[in-house]
Amino acid sequence: MTVSTSTKLDSKTDTPLTGAVFALFASDDVYSVDGKLIGHIVRGVVNIQLAAEKTKASLGKALLLQHMVLSHHGIPEYGSPLAPKFPEAEVLNTIDTLDARLYEMDEALSRAIPGGFSEKVWGLDNRQLYRIPEDEVE
Repeated sequence: MTVSTSTKLDSKTDTPLTGAVFALFASDDVYSVDGKLIGHIVRGVVNIQLAAEKTKASLGKALLLQHMVLSHHGIPEYGSPLAPKFPEAEVLNTIDTLDARLYEMDEALSRAIPGGFSEKVWGLDNRQLYRIPEDEVE
């Protein structure tokens, strides 16, 4: 990812903090009691604050990372309290949206027969998806 000069991260001080942010998205916190009661967005913001304090990272950079967590779903309807407000946050939102769409496609196509169409997928504007037969991709 290209980082603008105004928000360039210092790899010596921010690598552990940045790693903590991305580890958050790969964790199973959403399935824990804490994750279900508080949610991964709030937990992520708290975890970034704790990691920043522990590593003595820049509070300004921690704030940018917290914003990325808060805005990664893009809009309130999808769970974010606010929209991305700088390019890196927009990139994260775009990746998250792509991941969600591909998940929806994979789920729908897993129930379709090869050479046939899925049911309409609400999350993909009610599209029906075509499952390509294995012999057509070889």
